[in-house]
Amino acid sequence: MKIKCPACHFENEEGSKFCKNCNVPLFKQDYSEDNPYIKKNIKEEKMRAEIGAFQAEKAKTEKEEEEKKGAEARAKAEKEIEEEGKEKQKIEEQKLVEVLKGRLESGFNDNIGANEKVDVKMHVANGEGIVVTDRRVMIIKAGMGKSAGLFGVNCKSFYFNQITSVDLRTGLFGGHIQLTIPESTEIKGDMAQAENAVTFTTNYKERIKYVANLIRERIQSSQNPSHINQDTSGASLVDQINELAKLKQQGILSEEEFQIAKKKLLS
Repeated sequence: MKIKCPACHFENEEGSKFCKNCNVPLFKQDYSEDNPYIKKNIKEEKMRAEIGAFQAEKAKTEKEEEEKKGAEARAKAEKEIEEEGKEKQKIEEQKLVEVLKGRLESGFNDNIGANEKVDVKMHVANGEGIVVTDRRVMIIKAGMGKSAGLFGVNCKSFYFNQITSVDLRTGLFGGHIQLTIPESTEIKGDMAQAENAVTFTTNYKERIKYVANLIRERIQSSQNPSHINQDTSGASLVDQINELAKLKQQGILSEEEFQIAKKKLLS
């Protein structure tokens, strides 16, 4: 009597234990390693287990790599913040107010206002100094090579509301910082002789970067509408004009500078 396969319906000879067509067992039997169907299932299950284990290990490795990269990125960011803080602290600890050498100091003393707060006073190069107060930037130069005469000293003042930009250039042996105001022209020649520029040596590089940013912040603050409205209303406007007049009398401001500053206050 033929035995019909329950899977493929192939008719097998009587007494057959497995379907000759698809190897499916033709009746219930004990598992045996000789059973080709069982062998096939074991092989597939083993392969699936190996694939699953590989995928799980891969996912674990990828997760660990992602966590490692995240930790490294956080550590790098924290280190950068720490280094930035150290650099800022280092700059702040450096001497920003020092005694100017020779005629530069006398030029500063002759031109500084009684109520001005000095935040920066540095002898940045031979015969050149820069001063930043709560009101203005002063560029002081002395000597023949600075267009100040053999024994002369020049002190040029730039009020924050007059300055439109700050140009900082650095090189291997130092650099220069140049202030731009609407009435000034671009300097293409010797920065050491320019009234609106000062050169500096390499040991002042980091401090000058700090100074440039300080000037930019004060320019922005001076041009803030709320700041202008607050400072130019009522008695404050009169006080500022009187202060400008005093600076003109002291020789700190020229007639042209006085008129420009006064016009800005009244506009």
